[in-house]
Amino acid sequence: GYEVFIADYRMAPEFPFPAGVHDAADVFQGLLDRGVDPEHLVVAGDSGGGGLATSLISYLHAQSLPVPAALALFSPEIDLELDHPSITDNAQYDILPWNIPVTPYLQGVQPNDERVSAVYAMADPEWFPPTFVCWGGDEMFRDGIRKFADGLDKAGVKVHAMEERGMFHVFPILMPWAEASKRVFIALHDLAGRHLTPDHDAEQTH
Repeated sequence: GYEVFIADYRMAPEFPFPAGVHDAADVFQGLLDRGVDPEHLVVAGDSGGGGLATSLISYLHAQSLPVPAALALFSPEIDLELDHPSITDNAQYDILPWNIPVTPYLQGVQPNDERVSAVYAMADPEWFPPTFVCWGGDEMFRDGIRKFADGLDKAGVKVHAMEERGMFHVFPILMPWAEASKRVFIALHDLAGRHLTPDHDAEQTH
């Protein structure tokens, strides 16, 4: 029952950071310019796009721009240092390559820079929106995402975290029929109901 707007943005290696973040911010601003209330928006992303979504929030805050009503993240790449045990321990179970390419995106930016690795950012509930995040228990990004979700919770940001046992990277997208994926979709529906403000004008015209 919700509309989805899929943004097209520049990608590495041709266009490293911060090109994608700037494009995402332009798209977000473009929606606002069309009259969309930010309280009607959930920004979502999976994998590298999930990392981009968190970078977008930090960028919007730094520019004193409105932020969306909520974030929805699927196996987000939010720690580009890639030094957690799960990177090697889960390599045999995950769909990701063992040598995850981050250098072309960073192009000299340090991987622990909070602009590219949200796990190091100091999130504040005053500006960081309620966040839904899901990941697989057998994926390589598991430990970093656990740390990210725990950091949000300790900072006071509303967070709904789902780790699904035995699942791999972006499992709800690759295997939507799985019971674990269905649980994610139900949780997303609940998230939208809690955090999106109804558009009463639209309701009156339809």
